[in-house]
Amino acid sequence: MSRKVFVRIILAVVIVCAVLTVAHAIYAMYAYEHSSIIYFISKEIW
Repeated sequence: MSRKVFVRIILAVVIVCAVLTVAHAIYAMYAYEHSSIIYFISKEIW
């Protein structure tokens, strides 16, 4: 495997992980705003 291919694979993996992380954060904020159960549990924990 050449270095160029390796760098492209690593870059693709990093981009996919970043996109999934951002999507999960957005979903978590959406769920937090629209779910009284999550709100209640977070208040109890913190």
